Amino acid sequence: VEVIPNGVDLNAFRPIDRSEACKSLGLDPKKKYVLFPYNPAEQRKRYDLIQAAVEEARVQNPAIEILHARGVPRERMPLYMNAADVLVLASIFEGSPNAVKEAMAVNLPEVAVDVGDVRELIGTTEGCYIVPREVNPMAEKIVEVCRGAARTRGRGYIARLSIEKVAERVLAVYNRVAKTAKS
Repeated sequence: VEVIPNGVDLNAFRPIDRSEACKSLGLDPKKKYVLFPYNPAEQRKRYDLIQAAVEEARVQNPAIEILHARGVPRERMPLYMNAADVLVLASIFEGSPNAVKEAMAVNLPEVAVDVGDVRELIGTTEGCYIVPREVNPMAEKIVEVCRGAARTRGRGYIARLSIEKVAERVLAVYNRVAKTAKS
């Protein structure tokens, strides 16, 4: 058995200037955006927790707000990721979340719970944090990330999951299976 996660399109999801991304989306570059690229009504994504953490974080930094990106056309999602200051993930369950990989590809800092393969995806990337599924630790890291305003080097770390490299892994599995079937 071999588990191969989805790949990320490094051509589409690439770092661009945050102020340009904000301008393209009509966003205020002085705000600090916490990206939520899911349906808030989907309970397993724990929007309620993220909302509470952002409210707590706003006590220290009123410029912090949630940037919703539900129903955004795929080709515009890189703009949202580049305009945001942090991606926050609080899901109850996940497999290998594409949003985490895409955020890594644009060097977007992340605050996430230990779910699915998120810990493996972000690895030791500076500016990305694994936190308990609780309001206060989440809020603290949101504030910390927004205070620093630095991007990560996640792109280099996640390059191993480019679409091309994942396709090579899938082909290698098919080739092994085909060789076994011929024997």
